Amino acid sequence: GVVSEFKGSQLGDERLDRRLASIVRHLAVAPAESFPERMGSPAEREALYRFLGNPRVIPDEVMAGHVEETRTRIREHTEIRVIHDTTDFAFEGEREGLGIIEGRVRGFLGHFALAIGPGEQREPLGVLAVLPYVHEQTEVRRQMTHDERILHTRAKPREKKESSRWEKLAQTANSRVPVGVEAVHVMDQDADDYAVFANLHETNVRFVIRG
Repeated sequence: GVVSEFKGSQLGDERLDRRLASIVRHLAVAPAESFPERMGSPAEREALYRFLGNPRVIPDEVMAGHVEETRTRIREHTEIRVIHDTTDFAFEGEREGLGIIEGRVRGFLGHFALAIGPGEQREPLGVLAVLPYVHEQTEVRRQMTHDERILHTRAKPREKKESSRWEKLAQTANSRVPVGVEAVHVMDQDADDYAVFANLHETNVRFVIRG
């Protein structure tokens, strides 16, 4: 089942490992519902909040088991596609550490790399990598003129620019593809950037990007 996808995730504490399995079990019943809605009781909800607030619960460690299961499925193929896209996570109320998604809506973004099998079947094999990030200095940028925003962006080092997420995630995902399997990374027009092309070319990452 879904719980077995995370059996390889080791959070350094058996209680945290058991709690992760319990959370996954609850969420798998109705994944479209929110985390609090899926918890069976107030005690389960409180345990969820403690789990998510624990500094030892790191996204990469949580995902490690699923990534390894994904790698196992990838080994059954000689070539795969890795699909990249970004999605918004928006939250109501006042919360610390969030950026502005649009308007006054606050949240963060998750950039995902999903491995799928070759051919028209497009069999989902699993998520190879996730890169969460927050829009920074949105309020400051809103007070700038168009030309000031361009200069501000140009002054940033490449690794600090949000657009660098495309090559960062592609390189991470590519490093997790088993030896002997060819991966082609597919991205939409948001990645239509010479800096992305050059970086992927230099690091020998195969790609298709919509112009």
